[in-house]
Amino acid sequence: MKTKVIVNSRISKSLVNNIKDNIKSNVSCYNIEYTEYPHHARNIARTAARKGYDIVLAAGGDGTVNDVINGIAGTDTALSIFPAGTANDLASYYYISKYFNSITDPINDYIHHFPDLINVNGFYYSTCGGLGLPAKVVQTANSFRKTNTLNRLLNYAIGHKLYTFSLISSIINKNSCNNKIFICENNRSFEINALSFTINNQPFLGSDILMSPGALNDDGLFDVCLIEGQNSRIKVLDLLQKIKAGKHVSMPEVWSWKAEEICLRTGCESLYFGDGDILCKGNEFNIKLIKNALNVLVPNNFYVNRSKDYVKILEFLNNVKQ
Repeated sequence: MKTKVIVNSRISKSLVNNIKDNIKSNVSCYNIEYTEYPHHARNIARTAARKGYDIVLAAGGDGTVNDVINGIAGTDTALSIFPAGTANDLASYYYISKYFNSITDPINDYIHHFPDLINVNGFYYSTCGGLGLPAKVVQTANSFRKTNTLNRLLNYAIGHKLYTFSLISSIINKNSCNNKIFICENNRSFEINALSFTINNQPFLGSDILMSPGALNDDGLFDVCLIEGQNSRIKVLDLLQKIKAGKHVSMPEVWSWKAEEICLRTGCESLYFGDGDILCKGNEFNIKLIKNALNVLVPNNFYVNRSKDYVKILEFLNNVKQ
């Protein structure tokens, strides 16, 4: 099959060399391109889909994967993932391991999965997204990746814990201010002061935060998690500990439900993140689920592993709510 390989130019040279060697040895018809500027992967992927490539393989983190998704969503071109980022949320959901040889496994030995995507103001995302404190954490984490050499070394040293570090930094620097959000869904509307408002398509956010236990990315619904505003940093930290363990679902400050479409309005300009990156900003966000909008190459044992984990999560939820 004709394969376009998109490599995030910020990943290490040794990893790039392994990718090149592995592709050369195992893929017969391919072309490799490297990103040169922000969202370049989106343009490369869109062009590849138009030219009839069967597969676009994204070698990078969630941001690179998101760019590729926004380039090929709604087309017949399939997404393949080689995780080489900080959290690798979508790759983790699909049980795609972070090993050099996995770059060709999705092409040669995997099956197709057709997940739903979430669209916000014209931008797609596949994992978790939303407003409030999580968006500020993402903004802080991304600033550590893009600024001076010391910050980039810090990012390399702490790996996926970068989000935990950014979360603490956001709280200490008073960036966790509450957002007044007006919510309109179906025949109901209400206004609330929110610490966090996320709309999710899978359980985990940032690799290890169990934001929406029981969420599935192919059930025709997204999972909403609304956390009411808090005035105390101590209360925020206590809530976050419970969220990380998934024990927040029974708390009175937390509202959870499923939906297909929702509209949000904020009192001031706000950031909306998705797939570990800031997707857009503004005062109004129209969010809609697009069913079966993507074609992804996933491990043969994906459905078996997901079923086992889903049973465990349901048992966990029953215990938490008792």
